[in-house]
Amino acid sequence: MLQQRGRRRSNMVEPTYQTGEQLQTKDYADLNRLFGDNGPYRITFDQSGKYRQIVKKEGDQTVQYFLYVYPDGNFDVITGTQYVAQVKKDNPGKKIDSIRESLYKGGFLEKTGYTTKDSNALTTAILRAGSTQSVEQVDSFLIDKKTKLTPFFDWTTSRPSAGIGGPTKTGIASTEKDAGERINIFMQQLLDRPATAEEKKAFYNKVKAAEKLAIITRKEVGGVDITSGSNLSEDDYRQIAFDTAKSSISKLTDEQIGTGTGALSQSVSSLKEYATQYGIQLSNREAFNQIMSGMVQGGSLSTGKLDSQQQAIRNMAKSFYPNMSSIIDGGGTVSSVGEQFAARMGKLLETPSNSITVFDPLIQKALTNSGKQGIMSFDDFENMVRNDPKTSSKWANTKAAKEEAASYATSILQSFGLMA
Repeated sequence: MLQQRGRRRSNMVEPTYQTGEQLQTKDYADLNRLFGDNGPYRITFDQSGKYRQIVKKEGDQTVQYFLYVYPDGNFDVITGTQYVAQVKKDNPGKKIDSIRESLYKGGFLEKTGYTTKDSNALTTAILRAGSTQSVEQVDSFLIDKKTKLTPFFDWTTSRPSAGIGGPTKTGIASTEKDAGERINIFMQQLLDRPATAEEKKAFYNKVKAAEKLAIITRKEVGGVDITSGSNLSEDDYRQIAFDTAKSSISKLTDEQIGTGTGALSQSVSSLKEYATQYGIQLSNREAFNQIMSGMVQGGSLSTGKLDSQQQAIRNMAKSFYPNMSSIIDGGGTVSSVGEQFAARMGKLLETPSNSITVFDPLIQKALTNSGKQGIMSFDDFENMVRNDPKTSSKWANTKAAKEEAASYATSILQSFGLMA
């Protein structure tokens, strides 16, 4: 049995009649309790990012709900299955036929489903219309307490018709609140701060302009519904948000780029670390420019990943280390090879190998190998470490070098018969 919220009825006593304003105030209090900041229900976008809906978090699931207004003005928040059942129960016979026709004229019901009176098509249309009405009713009532809640039958049959063939054009019109939520979430993720009032206003104006052009056109040709065009996608909204944020992003200092906690700064740090693996040193600004170049639809802006930027790093590495191209193409990294030389160098100089980076001049010489095919051999590398002016003195002071020198001296003395 459905539990009605809002204005209550009782089978036990006669209702006490109130003025319309008092009833509306009570309705507003209930709606505010259910949909306010601390309420259990929220209005959010669906997974496509195109349509708003009422949802409630239940465990780890997000469940869609509908605001149903009964013929007598009572209301309840119920599931989709309950919603369809209640619509059919409250509107039997000719009333459901009127609803079917109105849903068709309003663009919620396709022509085939309308002409065949398909039950499943009607159910889908009721849910589509019900979701739209639910959001409209809650939005309107929370903005204006005097807004009257409208039963589903009245709402569907009073909506403007786009003609018997269904609507010719349909689009989406975000509210200023919707737009504000979108840009706020985007800026929070990107820069770890809320959007400013100026950014919200700029984003809303750009969204309004884009939505006016993003229209779905439907017409009937030879008895077949032909649809063309499309509404804005989630990628489109993210692109508009990014375009809005560019002005603020361009003002970031190198220090802010490197020390921020938002996704942008994290991406900069991540790309710098990735470049190091391929023997490339990037400054904060260089990494930032690489990130920005990939912030396009289909790229980082859509995926949140750095695939194109990382590919650019690998290509750059192959130009810096052409003799290692096959290693890089095979999934290896410059740093993994450099670590092998660092281990040899650390052992020779009796110093921790983790203190030697891939950018050490001798490691770089071993990796580039003077432009020869492949990398330097370990024997050649060790000889270079022993004899290079920057490391020869350190090598000479190692225990191994002293033992080697002592052994060499002994062998000379023995060759002259001066030692047994």
